[in-house]
Amino acid sequence: MFTETEPILGGYSDYVLFGAGDPAASGFPFTLTSLGSLTITPLQPGAPYSGAPYYGVMFNMPVTGGDSGTILHQGTGLEITAPNGAILVQQDFRYDLQTNVIYGNVTTGAGANHLVYDGNMPLYTIAANGIATPTEQLLTYIYGLFGAPPPPPAQAGASGAVLPSVLKTWFSLLAAEPVTGKGFQHPFSVAEDPIIGGMTTLTLTGAASLQSLGITETPLGSASMYAEHKGPVVNFAITGGTVGEDGTVILNEGSGLELSKGTNSVDFRDFLFDTKNGQVDADVYANGALVVDQYGVPAIDAVFDIGHDMKLTLTGPAANELNKVFGTTAFADGTLIGTATTLPIELPAPLTALLNSHFS
Repeated sequence: MFTETEPILGGYSDYVLFGAGDPAASGFPFTLTSLGSLTITPLQPGAPYSGAPYYGVMFNMPVTGGDSGTILHQGTGLEITAPNGAILVQQDFRYDLQTNVIYGNVTTGAGANHLVYDGNMPLYTIAANGIATPTEQLLTYIYGLFGAPPPPPAQAGASGAVLPSVLKTWFSLLAAEPVTGKGFQHPFSVAEDPIIGGMTTLTLTGAASLQSLGITETPLGSASMYAEHKGPVVNFAITGGTVGEDGTVILNEGSGLELSKGTNSVDFRDFLFDTKNGQVDADVYANGALVVDQYGVPAIDAVFDIGHDMKLTLTGPAANELNKVFGTTAFADGTLIGTATTLPIELPAPLTALLNSHFS
């Protein structure tokens, strides 16, 4: 595990796709007959290769950035096609090493007409042995490929639930070999646009409303706070991320913001700014416990929506949690929290080229 201030510059993750009873395969597209003949193809630049020691097929996915708590795979993913022509695309994988959940952007539709988009959705929970189990949300989409209704909640990914065994073992994370700022764990290419540092500043323009409710704000971890006339200003160190063509992911691991009243508190930890989806994600803790659903998956992903001029407003799930913990109805979807400024520092292009020439 890396230190909090050590950004990931590049690397790769190995993945194996397989299903119980499926023959070994050497390339793509790969058909999982045990999943109703779903065809799976990696999105470039994810690279398949043969010789997998398991049933199925192995491929690697470039690491585009990250830090001590998150590994990013922006711009790559998997396309799953059903016999009826329906398509499910999983893209921009984000492996949260603290909660052992892989998140991603999901697009589904029929043929080339993609109809539904769901950003930063929890896709898989990772067990200690590296096996990934699809989440309830992803199973709903997978079942939808067959034109079947979603699985009953009691069956959808719960520990010990009765599910087709293939849905518990068809996607496996083998290894993540990130290239870090303090040492190269594997001679692999450095990503084109990794973020290596910087600062995120949040001005709590909604602090007066919080104070009227008796709620105080406290910085967590490495965050710092000082007073300004517009409201308290909180600084969060940028610990990594990726600058992409269609959006930027900025990580602020090891810091956060606590809202408290008496003995009750809600913590927003390890902020992730996602400009592609216009949201800020965080791990949410209520009175010291991570807020999870009935399957142990974090129940709240996006806590703020990013609006015009980087104004941050509460999402519905975050507002509901604040209302529950503090016994009020004052918070709602769209409640203004403050205004953010992000100043990420990218790895200079000449240094990227130099590192790649040395370690390739």
